[in-house]
Amino acid sequence: MGLTLRHDNGPQYISGHCQNEVVFHRIESSPSLARSPQGNESAERFIRTHTEQLLRIRRFETAEELRCELTAFKERLNRHWLLQRHSHRIPAQVRTAHLAEPAIAA
Repeated sequence: MGLTLRHDNGPQYISGHCQNEVVFHRIESSPSLARSPQGNESAERFIRTHTEQLLRIRRFETAEELRCELTAFKERLNRHWLLQRHSHRIPAQVRTAHLAEPAIAA
């Protein structure tokens, strides 16, 4: 499915229950580096934005309805959300520029 769960190695993410759910739903676990709070900050900011702009606005009757709205939300962010850390470009522009760069051998 191409889903990745970025997390900060907190106990709720490394617990057996959470890891079993991640495997069951075929989600790739992506722990941040130890002692790198910037990864956690980015995740928390995204969750706050997501909660404020989507989840507090409406109620979802089914998981499929929520999944469709989350997909649409992701597309809106990737196509319209200007990010300062990307020189005020949208994520889609950054991704396109990154893919166009030639690979540099190490």
